[in-house]
Amino acid sequence: MEIKIKGNSVSVGTPTNQRISGFLWGAPKCGKTTLACTAPGGKLLINFDPDGYASINNRTDVVVADLSVEGSDIIDKLKTDNPLIKINGETVSLANVLNDNPCIQTVIYDSITALLQFTLKQSIKIPAVMAMAGRFGAALEVPTMAGWTARNALAQQVMSAALKVTGVYHRNCLFIAHEIVEKNDDGIAVGTTPNISEGLLGQMTGAFSEIWNIIDTGKERRIVFRSSKGRHPAGTRMFQMTTSEFIWKYDAETAKGEGIADWYARWKAAEYKKIPPPQ
Repeated sequence: MEIKIKGNSVSVGTPTNQRISGFLWGAPKCGKTTLACTAPGGKLLINFDPDGYASINNRTDVVVADLSVEGSDIIDKLKTDNPLIKINGETVSLANVLNDNPCIQTVIYDSITALLQFTLKQSIKIPAVMAMAGRFGAALEVPTMAGWTARNALAQQVMSAALKVTGVYHRNCLFIAHEIVEKNDDGIAVGTTPNISEGLLGQMTGAFSEIWNIIDTGKERRIVFRSSKGRHPAGTRMFQMTTSEFIWKYDAETAKGEGIADWYARWKAAEYKKIPPPQ
């Protein structure tokens, strides 16, 4: 099959420059941010967790936009088609940052769990939410169903805007989330999942090429890329599913060992056909 555009043949069915859109989740201090910062090129870390970037202070390839100290109205600036962020106190367009800095190849949102606190605070200010909440309005302690729904909708808008603008500039985009243990009605643990709402999780997971769960056993770190052992969701377009996880051999202090940039390079060399998981 041959397709021509203005007389030039166009290849069919073979991507030439696939980016990574990823969702990394796990327990606190398991290495989520460290893993994200092994992604290709320079990194722009959009931070919502207080001191969340402390683990990568030794890196020289990461620029931090620390939004953890901002008010919830920052959400209105992040959810637009051209998100506005703050770097060193200056409000700048994410699109302009990416356009002016081709060295930034990866944008990281850390974390979505913390972002939801911002969207919840902003949601209870929405007139329609206040009206639906009735006489006493909505508050952080009792946001009402309308508040919870608005919280998720705002978070989805922020994430969708990030994926859109990074897609336009063909940059990798990674989101980080904390995890929570699921329990049944008897209080028995039945699984582990990202600490975000089930509704938001269902709405957004289809947008990611990679969904990885990071585990720190105390002796080693493992990356789960296929839902298993009560851990969900997980999925991959990068790795062959001959197994469900692999040991991540990386020293954060020396930056020695493989990371996302190495796996991406192999994936690209394979013309984006699935590659074997790291050994």
